[in-house]
Amino acid sequence: MIRIAVVDDDWYISSRIERILLSYDHISTYDLDIEVFQNGLDYFKYLKNEHDFDLIFLGKHWLNL
Repeated sequence: MIRIAVVDDDWYISSRIERILLSYDHISTYDLDIEVFQNGLDYFKYLKNEHDFDLIFLGKHWLNL
C-alpha cells in the first residue's frame, strides 16, 4: 500500500490531484491510500498521531516554511 497525503488550501487543486490519483489507482496494481487535507494544521495533527506517508503533495505556499 502506498500512503499519499495531499495538502493544499485550494479545494480545486487538492480535489483535482485526488481525482488523478484515484484514476491511476483503478488502472495500477498498487493499492493507494489517499488522505486530503485542506490546511496544514489538520495535516500536522494527523502526523502527530503517528501516521506517516510515502508521498506528500504540498501546496506551493508550503515551500516558504
